[in-house]
Amino acid sequence: HVGIVENVSGSTLHTVEGNTSDKVARRTYPLNEATITGYGVPKYENLNTSSGSGSTSSGTSKNKKTELTYLRKVLDKKKIPYYSCIKEINIDNSKLYFLQTKENENENNNSNAIYTEFNGYKFMFMGDAGIEKEKDILDKYNLSNIDVLKVGHHGSSTSSSKNFINSINPKYILISVGENNRYGHPKTSVLNILNKSKIYRTDIDGSIEIKINKYGYKIKSCAP
Repeated sequence: HVGIVENVSGSTLHTVEGNTSDKVARRTYPLNEATITGYGVPKYENLNTSSGSGSTSSGTSKNKKTELTYLRKVLDKKKIPYYSCIKEINIDNSKLYFLQTKENENENNNSNAIYTEFNGYKFMFMGDAGIEKEKDILDKYNLSNIDVLKVGHHGSSTSSSKNFINSINPKYILISVGENNRYGHPKTSVLNILNKSKIYRTDIDGSIEIKINKYGYKIKSCAP
């Protein structure tokens, strides 16, 4: 059983957990010593105070540093291994690359942006990263002709700049967004930028599944 700490938001610990049966779930725990070491999460592979799942903390930078310090103390006390600011994770014969750029005051721009390749196909997952982070990624990394891009921040106008999308030239677009959400995501201006790609949206297409083998990949959706 392995857990990944997605983010620390206020007094809450957000994790993604999985096991050898390939069952993966997101869970939320109150941030205290008992819950950090309980609930069957013996190992944390990544420790990050930024949002990786679309949640946004309302706490101040000072509060977040205090929370992170407390979390690390408990993990050290209980001898729970964790890694901070990791660059990559091995998954069988592939790697997940964390596209690290400078630390930003805007928490969304500290979100994990992940790049990976499977059987020669390129995938990017932008978390809540905004236009500033996108620019930093283009400045630091040589990325082009992405097969599948999960766009940043649910299709918000704060992400998916025209320059970024034109540079990485994605073939397929995934937008994780709730139906009739109060933010109006995805924004029409962003959809216009993405119009050269085939777009899948969870509010319209439902669950989206990508199957990859040595012959290629197939994208399948299941309407809600």
